[in-house]
Amino acid sequence: MTGTKSDGPEFQKFLQEIQTGDTLVITKLDRLSRSTQDALNTIQLLFEKGVRT
Repeated sequence: MTGTKSDGPEFQKFLQEIQTGDTLVITKLDRLSRSTQDALNTIQLLFEKGVRT
């Protein structure tokens, strides 16, 4: 899965399903988002959910 389309249905489903204690491994940072701001927003959401990166 790629996060280059942060509004895509699969990425949104992933963000809803990931939970506290889960670990997310990002093998290529450019696959997380299209822009720095999108990446920061996603990372902030993950931290707020208690996801380890």
